[in-house]
Amino acid sequence: MISSRLGYRCLPRHSMLTRVVRPKTAHPSLCMPGIVQYKRYDAFDAHLDPEVLAEARRWRKGFDWSMLPEGSTTFARSSGPGGQHVNKTETKATSVFPVYELARVLPHALRSALQKSRYYVASSDSLNFQSQTSRSRTSNQEENKSKLWEEILRIYDANVPGETSEAKREKHRNIAKVSF
Repeated sequence: MISSRLGYRCLPRHSMLTRVVRPKTAHPSLCMPGIVQYKRYDAFDAHLDPEVLAEARRWRKGFDWSMLPEGSTTFARSSGPGGQHVNKTETKATSVFPVYELARVLPHALRSALQKSRYYVASSDSLNFQSQTSRSRTSNQEENKSKLWEEILRIYDANVPGETSEAKREKHRNIAKVSF
């Protein structure tokens, strides 16, 4: 397969593909002569292992808040409103959750996506969260754990597609039969 600068792929004719008409402005040397250009329309999960997806879906059904690791939390003086207490109490919570601890409770499909999270810190190989919205240490610490929960669910939703209904599978089987 050869990719052109315009994003088209040059593929053999026998693949289940839809033909794409090349724009007139495209340079003819972008694709090998004699090969028709096609664009592939695959399902999102076509390249994913069904067992890995099934494992991730089983994990999601049984996973709850209590299974999250504790991580380590440090407290510091927070900025912002607080009157006379702002410079005396350490309520800002910074929680660190090492990736190896998270990997113990997450399915294989999500482990590599942890390092792409916006909360990932490469130097410590961990996810770091900060909270200073409350004047209570424990509520800020719980908010960090809540942020971790939301991030794990976001990673799950981004990497594990929902199950395909049988009607949709049948529809695509019929399309595949007609194409050949």
